[in-house]
Amino acid sequence: MAGNAKAVKDFRRRERTINEKGPPADMKKLRRKVRDSLPKWLKAFMPDAFTLEFSPDHIEMLELEQQVIQSGGMYTIAMPRGTGKTTGAGIGAVVWGLLEGHIKYGVQVGADAKSASEMLDAVKSQLLNNELIQKAYSPVTGWLEPIEDEDGFFDFEPTGYLSAGEGTALKYKSQLRPDGRPAHVVWSKTPQKIVMPWLPESTCKQYDIRCNGAILEARGLTGGLRGMKHCLPDGSIVRPSFVLLDDPQTRESADSLKQTQARMEIIRGDLMGLAGPDKKISFVMPCTVIKEGDLADQCLDRSQNPEFQGLKKALIYEWPTAQDSLWQEYGGIYRECKRNGEPTDKATEFYAANREAMDAGAVVAWDERKEDGQLSALQYVQDKLINMGEEAFYAEMQNDPRSAMPQIYEITVPMISKQLSQLPIYELGPDSHFGACMIDINMYGLHWAVVGTPTEFQGHVAAWGKYPSGNKRLYYPDRRDGITEDQAIWRGLDELVDHLATAPWTRAASPCSLDMVTIDCGQWMDTVFKFCKHKNRERLPFKVVPSRGVAQSRYRQTKVIGAPGLGFHVTDYAGRGRALLHNTDFWRMSTQKAFLLSAGSAGSLTLYGKTPKTQRELAEHICAERLVEYIKGEVQDHYVWRMQPGRRNDLLDALVGAVVACHQLGARPAGLPEAVKRQRKKRRRVTVQKI
Repeated sequence: MAGNAKAVKDFRRRERTINEKGPPADMKKLRRKVRDSLPKWLKAFMPDAFTLEFSPDHIEMLELEQQVIQSGGMYTIAMPRGTGKTTGAGIGAVVWGLLEGHIKYGVQVGADAKSASEMLDAVKSQLLNNELIQKAYSPVTGWLEPIEDEDGFFDFEPTGYLSAGEGTALKYKSQLRPDGRPAHVVWSKTPQKIVMPWLPESTCKQYDIRCNGAILEARGLTGGLRGMKHCLPDGSIVRPSFVLLDDPQTRESADSLKQTQARMEIIRGDLMGLAGPDKKISFVMPCTVIKEGDLADQCLDRSQNPEFQGLKKALIYEWPTAQDSLWQEYGGIYRECKRNGEPTDKATEFYAANREAMDAGAVVAWDERKEDGQLSALQYVQDKLINMGEEAFYAEMQNDPRSAMPQIYEITVPMISKQLSQLPIYELGPDSHFGACMIDINMYGLHWAVVGTPTEFQGHVAAWGKYPSGNKRLYYPDRRDGITEDQAIWRGLDELVDHLATAPWTRAASPCSLDMVTIDCGQWMDTVFKFCKHKNRERLPFKVVPSRGVAQSRYRQTKVIGAPGLGFHVTDYAGRGRALLHNTDFWRMSTQKAFLLSAGSAGSLTLYGKTPKTQRELAEHICAERLVEYIKGEVQDHYVWRMQPGRRNDLLDALVGAVVACHQLGARPAGLPEAVKRQRKKRRRVTVQKI
């Protein structure tokens, strides 16, 4: 019995021991030839995935990723949808880096756990099923070699560790090296992880193995990313050194400002810290822009995120000279065929008859990219433009997002956030005469902005914020502590106004204080009026004033107290008191357009600080509403505004109110109409104290 047990044990050990076999001579030669060039390696070892010739953009993308994998760096690579960036940069480059020993511990991160898992499954498939890779990197990968027995029957014998495990985690776990020691191969599904065999140095040298003990994991961006590490068989602890973040957003997250900000915080906080303290992670993010202001669009903007180097490519770089003539006619024929349910052969025939004129001036990124029935890559581009629509085409194919909304004037987040004064926070400006704040109220919180200006308006945003900070809300309807909505607003206003009174405001680096703080009284009129009266009894350095904005269609300068301004005046609410009323349409337009002027010029607005990304949130609020229609009328002007999906405009409302308060204090707007000037001479101006 003992002998049988020993025989069984020896048999099982032999079954678990891997028969190491080196690569064939031709595969060794091919590997040596292409191992130092990622584009050549992909063509040699993944020919089925890359059947077309690479474009110059592909070569640049792959060489850049090779540089990051080998030498480090942080790059965002934006390629048009469908150009093979996930297959090339997301899968092929990782397989190359893993097998050639450039990636010691890599992490593939997807927009969610499913997409990350699919990427690692694709890597596993290449290691298990790509015969070229199996033979070139044996005995790590190995292949199934056919063996004929004495009776003429064929069987298959594995020649390496991965082929012997057949993709089954339990088999890998029990594998032994020829010296009888465990190979420590991991091939798990939960979590998604690969660990290459841990082999003796002599074996690595004999077979030119560079991926000894290499690790690759897959995680979703919103899953657990912190604290990733792996213990090697020699007892050393390693942490990730390379991250591939492939298409880090979904269409849902791209539409949500909150989700976009949350994902950006994960990238900056969790992913960039994976390598551990005092070590910098190598990072590549292949992506495609979905819409303006989404995660990819932000990461490609060096002014907003200077930590990322950006590479942005498009489907077409120069449109043909006949884009507005012959190609418009082509589009009409193409759409007519589609409407009639017919093939688009007539459009192709029109292009063939006029091809020389229609091709003139065009520069297309990838000449090989076309579909069956299409004559050229340019025709592919034009068909994509017709089928996708301009907004989706420019975002996903050009990485140049454009809003679908028409605009009277163009205003974007980068334009706003670049208007920096280089001044520190709380500095009202060396030439400022007035300093005013506006507090906007809603259940998300108290959003506020402070503006300083000289007498000739030249506004400077000295500070802005939200109370309570972060994602905390001012009031929760289902709260059980007995605090009502009005009580929550009162308490929040009390703490915020006290902060504004004690903040270290300066003017030309000398201590000063604000002149006026206005509070939105639109929905909570009784609470705000009572609070202002109560607070003004305290010895504050500024006056606290109720403020209200109304649309152009409802704004009338009636019951005016003192001299009215351009689109604002002081009025009296019976039984409550006086308030500063303003035309929100006019002043919102004026405030936005102030950022289109050169920084520091008359009528302009600038922002505190030296780094654009610190002003990103404010800039997003300012751009949240777009003026899509404006008609100058004899009686009154006509405005039509559109809110961008997923955006908020609370800080814009606060900034508009602060600008109006500065003008109420005495700042003169540029281009003040003569009628208003004459009015001011006839009326006695009301002072802050009289309000």
